Amino acid sequence: MTALVITAANVIAGSDSSRDNGRAGAAVTAGQVVYKAADGTYKLADTNDASAIVARPQASR
Repeated sequence: MTALVITAANVIAGSDSSRDNGRAGAAVTAGQVVYKAADGTYKLADTNDASAIVARPQASR
């Protein structure tokens, strides 16, 4: 059986998602979870990180 391949073209926003424009501090692909870092850039969230700001994505304000 072929493995599922997720591409940016087949990722859609959920009904409770938020959208914001900004500068990425790392390479980001559609569907990846990001957080807004202290320097104002968006970086990839690490859900295994003990730091709440990195582990838990923040909603746009």
